[in-house]
Amino acid sequence: MKTKMKIIIYNPQQFDLVFSIAAISEQAAKDLVIAIPTETADLNNPNFWRNQIPVAKEAYVEMSYYEDPDEPDEDYPEDDFDEDYEDDLMDDDGEDDGEDDDGDYIDNPPSEITLLEKIKQAPLYILGLGPEEDSDVPSFFNFFDQNEERIVLWIDDHDWKPEELKYLKNKIRVLKDESYLENLEQFGYTPPDGWKDMEIMMLTGEETYAPLIIRWRKALLISLILVNNLDDSRHLSDTLMNIVTELLTEELNEEIEKLCAIFPDMEESTEAAMEEISLKSDFFSLSTDNGIEVALFDLGEIKAYIDLLKIIAVARKSHDNVVLYYTIYGHPKIIIATKDPAISVSDIQKAIDWCLKDLNLDKVTMLRLIDGELVYQTKKNRARAAKKKFKKIATIKA
Repeated sequence: MKTKMKIIIYNPQQFDLVFSIAAISEQAAKDLVIAIPTETADLNNPNFWRNQIPVAKEAYVEMSYYEDPDEPDEDYPEDDFDEDYEDDLMDDDGEDDGEDDDGDYIDNPPSEITLLEKIKQAPLYILGLGPEEDSDVPSFFNFFDQNEERIVLWIDDHDWKPEELKYLKNKIRVLKDESYLENLEQFGYTPPDGWKDMEIMMLTGEETYAPLIIRWRKALLISLILVNNLDDSRHLSDTLMNIVTELLTEELNEEIEKLCAIFPDMEESTEAAMEEISLKSDFFSLSTDNGIEVALFDLGEIKAYIDLLKIIAVARKSHDNVVLYYTIYGHPKIIIATKDPAISVSDIQKAIDWCLKDLNLDKVTMLRLIDGELVYQTKKNRARAAKKKFKKIATIKA
């Protein structure tokens, strides 16, 4: 069977894009559609397209698996099968190059070299990608210069300057009042009934009684927690693609079912973890002696789906300094948060991460190091502030 490739690159932080990805995929039902979660930093990666080879190979396998083996191939009816066709697919060295004379794909994945070339030539759809800051603009210009000829459509809701849009030759459609699906309709992608309403519900985050939206939000929240706790963005992108699959097949996805099943335990476990707080821990005796309150959550081994960011957010409402110590799959982790802008949490966190990785220090030593660092930075900043105040007073008197 002949199969052409189409590539969608999208912003994985915009959950409403699942409907646009599904709409494009539905219209290209006989094509190999590869959806790639993309961030601005990815555009500068010289191996960006090469890194998609495993994704494309997996997509080939899945597409071959779901095809009906009993369904006749319209392009190559069994009765008219050309016995020399297989020979035509061979390179000069006798190896299968994975494509026919028209450059279309056959069922078996082509070689990596051929696949990379096809990835670089495939029609490109861009959804939700735009500059967050002015410094991001050159990355998008460079990406546009390299891929201009194959960009079919580019829809985005970021703020683009007129001169930037002019550079992109107005090939990008910037959303105003319409949604992504409404914009796609102008290109001939008509979504099924109900998708527009669900897109708005997913976008606004408003309370809803729509069972599917509630279900998807639960799955996405668990996925975001897993991304944060395990530092693996695939948990989110996989869930987004599973939602796309549900939209296209109208069947419940097993992986989303699993995520939704652990949602109640996530809430219960997170609430229980919030109770594990100590305001006068022996690990932070120096801080206590210097009037620095530290809220310590010594959680021990946790489940991968406990919402640590929620624990920190709630704790910071009542405490100036928060420290979470936990292990996940046996690996110790520490998170530090503070309201004091003078304390460089990033510097402390980097030092702690380095110690955890390279020195393999125990919990007691690590927490006491943080204790000492908090006291040191607080005293240093207090002394600096006092010195500035003295200079200001001295200047006024003079």
